[in-house]
Amino acid sequence: MKIKVEKVLVQIVLLILLLLSLTGCAGEKSGFVFVPTPEGAKSVDILFREFYDHLGGVQVLGPAISPIFAHENRKYQYVQAGCMEYDLEAPASERFRLSPLGLELGVSEPPVPAPVQSDLVYVDGHVIYNGFVPLYRQLGGARFVGRPLSEVHYNQEKQRFEQYFENLGFYWMENDPPERVALLAYGAWKCDSKCRHQTPVSAQIQLPSLSTALDGRVFREVVARLGADFTGFALSDPFIGNAGKLEQVYENVVLVENPESPVQVSLQPLPEKIGIQPDPMTEYNGVEGMVFWPVESEQGYNVPQQFLDFITQHGGIEISGSPISELALEENQIFRQCYTNLCLDYHLSSNIPLDLRIRPAPLGQQYLDRYYPNQAGGFTESQALRTISLQVWERYQFVGSNQAQEIGASIFEGKSPLRSIEPVLTLIMPDGSQVSHYFPPTGDDGQTLLRLDPIDAQNGTLIPYQVCISSLTYEMFCVKDSFVIWYNP
Repeated sequence: MKIKVEKVLVQIVLLILLLLSLTGCAGEKSGFVFVPTPEGAKSVDILFREFYDHLGGVQVLGPAISPIFAHENRKYQYVQAGCMEYDLEAPASERFRLSPLGLELGVSEPPVPAPVQSDLVYVDGHVIYNGFVPLYRQLGGARFVGRPLSEVHYNQEKQRFEQYFENLGFYWMENDPPERVALLAYGAWKCDSKCRHQTPVSAQIQLPSLSTALDGRVFREVVARLGADFTGFALSDPFIGNAGKLEQVYENVVLVENPESPVQVSLQPLPEKIGIQPDPMTEYNGVEGMVFWPVESEQGYNVPQQFLDFITQHGGIEISGSPISELALEENQIFRQCYTNLCLDYHLSSNIPLDLRIRPAPLGQQYLDRYYPNQAGGFTESQALRTISLQVWERYQFVGSNQAQEIGASIFEGKSPLRSIEPVLTLIMPDGSQVSHYFPPTGDDGQTLLRLDPIDAQNGTLIPYQVCISSLTYEMFCVKDSFVIWYNP
């Protein structure tokens, strides 16, 4: 009996030691994290393994959801967030890439003006939402993410902020911590039932209707002018409405053909259409930050100055219409004020960034449901940098302390220009500190240009700088140069 007890104790001790050893392995620098294997997950093929791991592996791209397969001279493998691609005939540093699945989504918004704020990332006519920039950089910027196709949008049904790029899509759930940014399931959307993968609900693609069965060109022009962040995505194709005019329903507004308008388009009085009644008019309440908007004599509505600023930035009061209600608590942590053609919401939640707290209320679906329910979709040295040439130049060898400098970069592999590379510029400032800036992505000619703010320094101050690019194997290749602060007092 004693021998049996001792054997049991020995087995228990061995089991504990085994568990401790496994725990120790998990805590090492290998970065291993246990992730349950989702239904339909496949093994990442050895051809793509290092590329997959470099971009973040399962934690970022999600699991592989298809076997490797070939088409013409290329090999592919779907992951939840996209499709990995290998092209043996491409320049060596471009053989591994992500397929541009985003282009197949049909989401392509007109460019917006460059922002005034210098701290915003502006690429090819679109502002990359600040909360998405760290992951965008981590994934190699435009080189692998692709260029932005849209501005950031709020998806009411999914309760997430999302932005579409050529190769990947980004999202952030409204109630998550700000740093918990993830990728939309482009790969699962494209592979569909053939991959038999159970996609997390939060990452699922939910496309608005973007086709144009009738001529909706004039509507698209209005959306480009007002901003798609203001109108929201289209919920319907253009269609002939009950009044015999062309209409198109968007998430936040309803556009209708109006031959009497200078742009031939006006907005439906959306609040009235869905049954929102005007509030009784009142007098100026004297609250700081409020502006009184008179409607009849001394009677009218008190409007937050921030709302007026937002309206001014998106077409003015002739677009929104006059206020028809006071600011009121609509639901938990959301204040709302309605105007003739739309309602504006202010979100109090500290989780939501300040620049996204004011936005139009998504009332378009209610209008659509009420009036038109049928209108409503093995990594090798080929990735090394030894064949890549990086040339750098500055516009001015000598630049005044109140003058903007421009730094240019040209990146080639052999005789082929490399597109969508974002070099990093590091300046050594007069006080010895270092300041880094990302260049815009290189164009089809392999070139990019970065404009710098003036540097306030004494005459004759040397400003050293370096421009660097990196490979997928974390090799860093840099070119160093300098310019001089020089001006005639």
